[in-house]
Amino acid sequence: MGQKMTLIARLGFLLTALAGSLSAQRGDKAGEDQPAISPDIRVPAAPVLDPTAALASMRLAPGLRMELVAAEPLVQDPICMTFDASGRIWVIEMRSFMPNVDGEGEQAPTSRVVVLEDDDGDGVMDRSRVFLEGLVLPRALALVDDGLLLIEPPNLWFHRDSDGDGRADQKELVTSGFDAGLDNVEHAANSLLFGLDNWIYMANHPLRIKRLRDGSWLQEPILSGGQWGLSKDDKGRLFFNYNSDFLRSNLYPAHYGGRHPHQGRPFGLNQQVIKNQAVWPSRVTPGINRGYQDGMLRDGVLTRTTAVCGPVIYRGDALPNGFRGNAFVCEPAGNLVRRLVLDEQPGRITGKNPYEKSEFLSSSDERFRPVNLYNGPDGALYLVDMYRGIIQHKNFVTTFLRRQIIERGLEAPLGLGRIWRILPAGEERQEPQNLSRLSDTELASLLAADNGWTRDQAQRLLVDRDSPQVAHILRSKLLAEAPAVGRVHALWTLEGMNRLRRSDVFRALHDESQQVQATGIRLAEPFLEARPEPLLWVLIDQLAAQKDPEVLLQLTLSLGELSSESALIRLARIAELQSEDPILRQAALSGSYERELAFIQQLTSDADSPGKRAVLRQLSRLLTAGRSSNRLEQLLELIAATPETWRRRAMLQGMVDSLPRQDSRAGFLKLSRSPAALGSLSRETELQTLLAELLPAIAIQPESADSQEDEQLEGAQLQSFRQGSRLYPVHCAVCHQVDGRGMDGLAPPLRDSDWVLGEPERSIRIVLHGLVGPVRVADKEYDMSMPGHAGLGDDEIAAILTYLRRVWNHRATPVSASRVESVRSATAERETQWTAEELLRIR
Repeated sequence: MGQKMTLIARLGFLLTALAGSLSAQRGDKAGEDQPAISPDIRVPAAPVLDPTAALASMRLAPGLRMELVAAEPLVQDPICMTFDASGRIWVIEMRSFMPNVDGEGEQAPTSRVVVLEDDDGDGVMDRSRVFLEGLVLPRALALVDDGLLLIEPPNLWFHRDSDGDGRADQKELVTSGFDAGLDNVEHAANSLLFGLDNWIYMANHPLRIKRLRDGSWLQEPILSGGQWGLSKDDKGRLFFNYNSDFLRSNLYPAHYGGRHPHQGRPFGLNQQVIKNQAVWPSRVTPGINRGYQDGMLRDGVLTRTTAVCGPVIYRGDALPNGFRGNAFVCEPAGNLVRRLVLDEQPGRITGKNPYEKSEFLSSSDERFRPVNLYNGPDGALYLVDMYRGIIQHKNFVTTFLRRQIIERGLEAPLGLGRIWRILPAGEERQEPQNLSRLSDTELASLLAADNGWTRDQAQRLLVDRDSPQVAHILRSKLLAEAPAVGRVHALWTLEGMNRLRRSDVFRALHDESQQVQATGIRLAEPFLEARPEPLLWVLIDQLAAQKDPEVLLQLTLSLGELSSESALIRLARIAELQSEDPILRQAALSGSYERELAFIQQLTSDADSPGKRAVLRQLSRLLTAGRSSNRLEQLLELIAATPETWRRRAMLQGMVDSLPRQDSRAGFLKLSRSPAALGSLSRETELQTLLAELLPAIAIQPESADSQEDEQLEGAQLQSFRQGSRLYPVHCAVCHQVDGRGMDGLAPPLRDSDWVLGEPERSIRIVLHGLVGPVRVADKEYDMSMPGHAGLGDDEIAAILTYLRRVWNHRATPVSASRVESVRSATAERETQWTAEELLRIR
């Protein structure tokens, strides 16, 4: 029998290699060979297993057990879920995802939101009720007040059941701009997560939202991150990942990071938690997208991350204490879940796999597809298993993977799915309380519960109820008697109810807990901005003198939010005293926008150090990047008047740092007059090398001539630019960043890029159909796979490109909708992404 199987395998290998019957796939890279898996590797079958057999295929860490919560037909094709206050599970069923290897019919309106209910309290779901149906590729859900927030591309909707029959009958448009989820399921917004600060955050989307007391929705742009999945720890810090990177973290709230448009992503945001990306599946895994590449498979077994998603920070109280605060991450291509024990040092969170060449959870069932993880109301860890053969989206399927799918029958069946729960072995599950039935007083006490899910739900319910008596309960009980985590939740509950007082802030600043103090500093921002009190500044200064890392970081971030001179003086003091700390240095600089000169003038220390040079250099770079003629002249005068050579060199180096590559520098910086400072600086021998780089970039251009050459947009072109300024953060900034500087290893910069400012037909083609393979931008090569955005209208594409060609002091011609329409028509038959080589041939 073994010889017969080997012969069949070798025959299949030869037929696949010689026939060449499979056409190129969207995920194929030009010129890349894709040899089939070696016939010497025995690939086990991948039959559909019922839940009992599937459970037997699991290999779980010692001391734990896994239980089935729900399975088909009760739940089908689940991708994400959330619990309501009653313990019911709300699930998105993405029933049209990849119905076959070509994704045909993927946009059929067959997806649903269902509510799973446990009638007898045994923890196993007994009923499934449809709340919403007829949906197209819904991606995320969250329960808000009396309704459901749902991402259904291209919109974010708020659905309500107004008559109490259990089905949605009203919907309100919150915002649009989620088009990418229709054509690029893997790389679009997802994960509506309630933050500790009462905002709702998303992965892969540069907005956060909040429902106000009058029912309206507030939106704010932020630096976002992640690909699929989002979680938070007890301090409210966000964690996310990318398909080839286990886990990343934000050490502080991301809205602070995007304040300076020329800074890029500051240190401390989107930080990698673990460098070692090795994985240890418990079965042969040839059904991965790039299994043909060197190093992806070890004897047919996946060696490194390729599809990681759905992270969660465990905040429950059912698993042993050593699990609290750990990260858990799905890897559906490897049929496993990774556990990471996190360790925090100042300025860095790192993670480690506690199992030597093994995983927390792995399965020998190839159809086990963990895609999301959650904390539960009973303190357990919950897992969403999409349970299917195909997990890779059509936009990225390679010929190698297509062979695997077809030859091994992985396209069918569809409509399966499971939800699992992980608990300690030998211990009974504790049935959770029904929080919806609790009084305000009972809910308030749960703000200090051991289970993080319970604390979050209690806060959300109290904010939604907005009962006046709650504020008194929180002040008399929680802020006085609760542990630190309860006091933090109490403060944010008051803030969410718009009942926070100055006295609450003073109380927090006097607290013995550094976490509470840091929370108090953040909550003090509106009070310090509106009517600063000397006593409040005294408390702030006392906390700064303690130099606790958590408190000092929050203080640095908060000072950057304030417009007063008092705040800037303190911010500069921290930047100088803590200049050797990169996270504090960059946090301080993020609050310097349009006051860089005043910031520099507050830096009074004469003592030279690498950190102080870095502060001056970066401030100068940020100011120069704005390319304001008046401010550049003031900076040069300040440099010339500075007595210390090391300070002059640092600031000049910062100006040089802001320049584009050599062949694009001429006239990059325009001055209205020739400042005397240039003459005095040019006589200093030690500055000649820097001036030799800077001077060719400076053009003297009187204001009248400048305004005549730099023709201002008006009419339809101006309207298009403004439309593009709204569309760019939604469709492009996730990868290319709000400031257009791109992201290392993922997306090239758009600022001063020939691809943006050159022939418009090239950039139109890229937006329509995407770009794959190596591309060189600013002397750096990016091996990328950008999806197309053909779903955008001609006017929308024209608006985005017009914005990009005119923002950041770009002066390329606008792009018209008719030009986009012409290119769209000429390339209508195009089904694959462009390569840089193809585009460069377009003249």
